[in-house]
Amino acid sequence: MNSREEAKLLLSTILNSWDEFSTRLKNMKGEDLEIDLFSQIDFLAQLDEVQGTISMQMMQLEKHLFEMNEKRLSKEDLSFKKESQQVLKNIQSKLTIAEESYREIAEEVLRRSEDRINELTDKILEHHQTLEASKRRTGLELDEENELRGLRDSLESYREIRMESVLNEAGDPIIDQLDSQMLASDSALLIDESSV
Repeated sequence: MNSREEAKLLLSTILNSWDEFSTRLKNMKGEDLEIDLFSQIDFLAQLDEVQGTISMQMMQLEKHLFEMNEKRLSKEDLSFKKESQQVLKNIQSKLTIAEESYREIAEEVLRRSEDRINELTDKILEHHQTLEASKRRTGLELDEENELRGLRDSLESYREIRMESVLNEAGDPIIDQLDSQMLASDSALLIDESSV
């Protein structure tokens, strides 16, 4: 396959990719904007992939066109090269315009995503507050929390003592286990505190 044939094939691929991208973008602006949020986010990712493919293919075509030595080109090859360069310029300007539309759609989807995250967070906090209110109404003490704090303090004391008695604390599996258990305790206490 000669350079012109390779460039033609690449140009055809770029035009097909552009057609796919622009069709998906138009669909996203229309009816597909009404689909569920997860699908929209997937759709945005697909658009990003197609746009990246187009950009990569355009660079490859530009390289092929650059490598076509104008002094050795037939009239037909020279005409093809100029037409291809013009097509690339047109696609590049269309991509710039499409990018603006894409950004607007992405901002809308991400705004909806943020709104949904906030809704879910509010529901979770409301649930935890309801649980806490019911604990207060029934007068239940947080025995588990107090026990966990005590256990964590004991683990920390043991760790300090262990560190003093071990020569190579970096390789001591017990210290590693203590660290792990203290971290787990801290995490549980943070979850409990964050649920209030």
